[in-house]
Amino acid sequence: MIRRSVTVLFAAALAVGMAAFSGCQETAKRSVQVRQPAATPQPAAALSAANIGALPLLQNRTDFSDLSPIPQPWVDGLIDRVQAMYATATQAYQAGQLDVAREDFKAAVNLLTSS
Repeated sequence: MIRRSVTVLFAAALAVGMAAFSGCQETAKRSVQVRQPAATPQPAAALSAANIGALPLLQNRTDFSDLSPIPQPWVDGLIDRVQAMYATATQAYQAGQLDVAREDFKAAVNLLTSS
């Protein structure tokens, strides 16, 4: 049993030694190559306002006043009708006429959502 453990230990040591030496020989075969560093780019001529010219930021400005909403008189009429129906429903509610108030509120909401 001792003989067998000595054999295993010797085999393990031999395997480690072979791995260590084989790595050394492989790196010795490779030669190191040094390359010339890349050339440093030369700075371009400094840009200035004289080289570029006038920037087009303030020229040809777009007039956005054309994008304002177009007045629509039917919207004002709709708002007036809905507010009147709401006021009528509120008065009916305060008077205790809940069924009439509910119908007026529904009519105001339906008018607003159907337009």
